[in-house]
Amino acid sequence: MQVTLRLCDDRFGSSDEFDEVTALGDELEALVVAAAVGEFDGNEMGGGECVLFFYGPDADRLFATIEPALRASSLARRARVCKRHGDVGAREEIVELPG
Repeated sequence: MQVTLRLCDDRFGSSDEFDEVTALGDELEALVVAAAVGEFDGNEMGGGECVLFFYGPDADRLFATIEPALRASSLARRARVCKRHGDVGAREEIVELPG
């Protein structure tokens, strides 16, 4: 599963956003580990966005675990979540969070 966050500019965002991404990643990782639904595999920043990478056997359970924290985060406004139901090439479901 990938969560794509929009940053304030078309490059790497602000230093405040970097700190927010780090804190959000830590929070989401703790939720995923506590629920034993998968793992957080870090982020990639650039081109005006940050992508958070998650892996687990059930994309729906994984998303349900992190969804409340995402919706509560101002950084995740207008985020795009891609839930992949299986390995590469499997069915994907896109969830757009409101702004």
